[in-house]
Amino acid sequence: LKLPHYVDFQAELGLVRRMRAEYEARENEDKAAEEKREAAE
Repeated sequence: LKLPHYVDFQAELGLVRRMRAEYEARENEDKAAEEKREAAE
């Protein structure tokens, strides 16, 4: 079975987007935690 290359590309794009979304969510959590610490001081 040989899939058209764009099917594979779409799957990769979805994976990259999910990884980026997870990374940005973690970054935002880190920033929020830092702001809370600074506010607490």
